[in-house]
Amino acid sequence: MTLPVVTRAQLEPLLDRLIDVADDPAPLVLVRADPESAPAEASAGGQTVRIVASSSPLEIRAHASRQRDQPLVVLTGCDTTTLGDDLLARAVRRKLHTVNRWETVSQLFGAEHVSQSLAQHKYLADALIEARPLVGYPAITNKMLDLETALEALIEPHLGLVATSLADVLLWGTHSTAARAVRESSNDVIEQLEQHLATQYGPGISVVFAALRAGKSAELMALCLAADVIFSTDTPAPDARLRLELELGEPGLTDEMYRNAAQAVVSYISGQRTDEARTASWLTAGDRLVQQWGLAESSTRSSVLPSGFTARIGLAATALASWKAKSANPSLQAEADRSIVAVEDHVAARAEPRRVERLRMAQRVIRRGFEMQTATTTADAFIDYTLDGAWLDRARIALSQSDTEPAAAALYAALSAETDAAVLANAGAQAPMLAGAAQALGDRLIGIEDVLDTVVAPLAATAPTLVVVLDGMSWPNFTDVLDALSRQGWAPYIDEDAVVAKPVVAALPTVTELSRTSLLCGTLRSGDKSSETRAFTKYPSLVAASDAEHPPTLFHKTDLRSGGLDTIPHEQLATISDPRVRVVGIVLNNIDERLKDVAHPPSGWGLDELSPLREILEAARSAGRAIVLTSDHGHILERKSESRVGGGGERWRGTDTGPAADGEILVSGPRVVNDEHAVVLPWIEQLRYGPSKNGYHGGLTLAEATVPLAVLSTEDIEGWEPTSITPPDWWHAAPPVAPASDDVAPKAAPRKKAPEVVVPSLFDPEPEPAATTTGIEAVMASDHVQSNLAALRLDAAVVTTILSVLDGTGGTSLAEDRVAERASVPKVRIGRIITQMQRLLNIDGYPVIETSNGHIKFDRALLERQLGL
Repeated sequence: MTLPVVTRAQLEPLLDRLIDVADDPAPLVLVRADPESAPAEASAGGQTVRIVASSSPLEIRAHASRQRDQPLVVLTGCDTTTLGDDLLARAVRRKLHTVNRWETVSQLFGAEHVSQSLAQHKYLADALIEARPLVGYPAITNKMLDLETALEALIEPHLGLVATSLADVLLWGTHSTAARAVRESSNDVIEQLEQHLATQYGPGISVVFAALRAGKSAELMALCLAADVIFSTDTPAPDARLRLELELGEPGLTDEMYRNAAQAVVSYISGQRTDEARTASWLTAGDRLVQQWGLAESSTRSSVLPSGFTARIGLAATALASWKAKSANPSLQAEADRSIVAVEDHVAARAEPRRVERLRMAQRVIRRGFEMQTATTTADAFIDYTLDGAWLDRARIALSQSDTEPAAAALYAALSAETDAAVLANAGAQAPMLAGAAQALGDRLIGIEDVLDTVVAPLAATAPTLVVVLDGMSWPNFTDVLDALSRQGWAPYIDEDAVVAKPVVAALPTVTELSRTSLLCGTLRSGDKSSETRAFTKYPSLVAASDAEHPPTLFHKTDLRSGGLDTIPHEQLATISDPRVRVVGIVLNNIDERLKDVAHPPSGWGLDELSPLREILEAARSAGRAIVLTSDHGHILERKSESRVGGGGERWRGTDTGPAADGEILVSGPRVVNDEHAVVLPWIEQLRYGPSKNGYHGGLTLAEATVPLAVLSTEDIEGWEPTSITPPDWWHAAPPVAPASDDVAPKAAPRKKAPEVVVPSLFDPEPEPAATTTGIEAVMASDHVQSNLAALRLDAAVVTTILSVLDGTGGTSLAEDRVAERASVPKVRIGRIITQMQRLLNIDGYPVIETSNGHIKFDRALLERQLGL
């Protein structure tokens, strides 16, 4: 009979049990096993014991007869007859013991016996014993150890795997230790563990173990990413599937297994934001496989592979081009929108949002069309620009930056050429209206020289004020900056007379030394930073709003950079943080400086590009300041411009340099700040009088002459109302939605207060039976809504209006800022209100109100079912 082979791990639980019950402090333990397998020592009973291997009864008697102070363990091949009664009488329990593996396993778990289903798999007993953790297995609460409990307990010590999801198993599978654990385990044990994990985390487990058996742990994630492309269709490409099977060496894996593993990898990458370098290596390897296996055209199916992102951009550009050719076709319009959503849904959209935004800009331009309206008055020209033209210019700027994807590049070039031509064709007809900016402006416009008196001083009388002048910021830049500031909690406010809503017109020519000086000095004049500082700090209406010890203060670029280009201006921030200094002005030159460079300008203007604006805003917030955000003039970007001999500036020349030529106009009037009160200005974008740069200013385009202006705050301002600076209708993907009621305030008008809620008392007369309500009224009248509104601090009137706006879309999504505009809610607050409405209406987690990529969708039918209406 073959003697059992035992290991130290198998032996120790038996010795623990026997030594624990022995009366002798140095007992003799006889164990029948193959002496050749005996370890030199073992731990038992809290001590290290020596093990003797012998099949000679005489030798065993000699060992047993010696004086000892610790247990003696003998592994022998002798049976009880051969050993003799005298030796057995000295041994623990007077017997020759054997290693009963299931008895040992039961002991390890504190069980009395094991289930029949577990006992059928004898190899699991050895695996459980060998993998016993130092701290032991968790004790079970019942008397029987079953197969599932045993397998679950074996996973971590045997495989080194701690998992709560398939993604965890996939990550474990990328390590060489996982491959070693599988390679060094018996096939029977691995098969049982694989089946157990598959019942917990899905059939994709089989793909992981196949990769480990094939020695492909390093390629596991890339193979799954390729599988995501292959199996994203019901009819996988046979050649690509064969390549995948050859890599793994297991043709028996099913489509479901591949899809499950692939989806887990995609979900992990989509939600993963920390280990970017490792993820990037997986994506690169996955892309390589997709290309090698002939799946390049199918890469659009991947929502994570870089090639999929580029391919989706190409498809979206093609769809937009088709729609542009037949812009009246609603199905082509819908397909274009779906294709852009697919780009937005790709994980790479997080890292490259501007590429996605360019597709949206193309969509907006196509939706708008290329017809230009020529204003009949100077005021109409500037007003129309803030309502439409500036937004078109923002789209034009984005499109001019193009893309590396060929179809997108071709689309953007075509749209840029068409919009540029339309703007140019309209500019000549509009030039005489713009020349009116040299004259007195009337009530519908504000001259830049009047901003201190009409906006800053009245605001400072109410709240500590910070005037932020972003030198060179055009209206298109302004819309971009507002988006960045709104994400920081800064909302626009409007005064009772809506003065701040009027367009501001720069001084002419539209250059810094004239227009910025006129702004900060409160009168039309030329100057520099020294004259600006002197005038600003002593300006009568600003001084009147301040106290004598804390006069108005103005900081320029040199003040902010006194410690170096990248240092934080602590002294200036301290002043801004001090609310006793009622009026603080600050000039940031980031935009204007980039215009002077020859390097490519930024793709957008956020807080990073406008440093140290982030720190300035935080200081203003801490002081409870309102912000007057403005500029001194706008600018145009380089667009294959013609260079002419000038004699004045980069976009203006004096009357003594010759009469106005093509693309130019002679402008004269009191708002031309020179001795002659006259100047020759280009009204086309493609003309300059100096070297090529990123951009220029000084001319008479609306982009140069229209000055942005907004009052922003993070808290309410007495006498001012929240407002919104909203894009035109064509800016939004969804069609315009009619206001919920006649009471919804128009743009730039104060928001109406919610109606007072009257709480009934016990003594009120019995009310008449209410009329049957339907739609949103029925929703708002439901017990669920009525009982939860107050707890969530939601205004019933606001909720009703927002639901009505969303319901009017017919189940399609609507941009957040569009919802805010139509519901007359400040854009800065709409996100928080929608979150609270989701808590109110997404009953049991059902997606009644969904938010995605800045858009909101409302499913009224689902809500009515949830409420039982």
